[in-house]
Amino acid sequence: MTRPLALVTGAGQRVGAAIARQLAEEGWSLLLHAFRSGGPASELAQQLERSTGVCCDVVTADLRSDEGRAALCELIREQAPEGFVHCASPYPAGPLGDSSSAMVEAFEIGPIAASELLRAAYDAGNLQSAVMMLDARADRGWAGRSAYLAAKAALESVTLTAALEFAPRARVNGLALGAVEPTPWDASWGEKLPDAVLAQTLTGRAVTPDEVARLTALLLSPSSAGVTGSIWRVDGGRMVR
Repeated sequence: MTRPLALVTGAGQRVGAAIARQLAEEGWSLLLHAFRSGGPASELAQQLERSTGVCCDVVTADLRSDEGRAALCELIREQAPEGFVHCASPYPAGPLGDSSSAMVEAFEIGPIAASELLRAAYDAGNLQSAVMMLDARADRGWAGRSAYLAAKAALESVTLTAALEFAPRARVNGLALGAVEPTPWDASWGEKLPDAVLAQTLTGRAVTPDEVARLTALLLSPSSAGVTGSIWRVDGGRMVR
């Protein structure tokens, strides 16, 4: 039986790695994209191949450059994945207008890369479903994170537009994430979230990477065949307050 193929960008760590684990467990073959986290992505691919028996290939590409995005688009056209998940994202900090380079990088890796890679996957002919990692605060301000949040807001627009343009053949949805708890197996997360952040949620806790991964797998699967053009808020109810 031929396994479906999914491309996951930013798959070397954090949420992207959790999504790769979940998809492998559900029988997807994987194309794992990474750039600075190429080493961890290769280790993850080897682990998943041993534990699940699926095929996991790793591709390194700098999504900040035209050449890097073009190379990945060419590979996408060759591999023709059925699923696409865009997790790659920088997290620049700084006041509004402090660094134009940070804004440019956030847009290159976020909405620009997503647009080009999504189009390549759709044109390849097999794309059935795509999921974009967004941010629950994209419709609000966030002091000190202007570049990051502006790129996420633009990526949300790309998500909705792609759902319109690619219907009915392919579905495109987004997960708007709030606070996500660090994972015990990924040292790149840093410190645990402060209690003050968790107290702002209705659940009293952060979302886990595994919860995000399971929702992503659901949106890629035929079980969500009636869902497209949707943005699911996954923030523990924080934005309700």
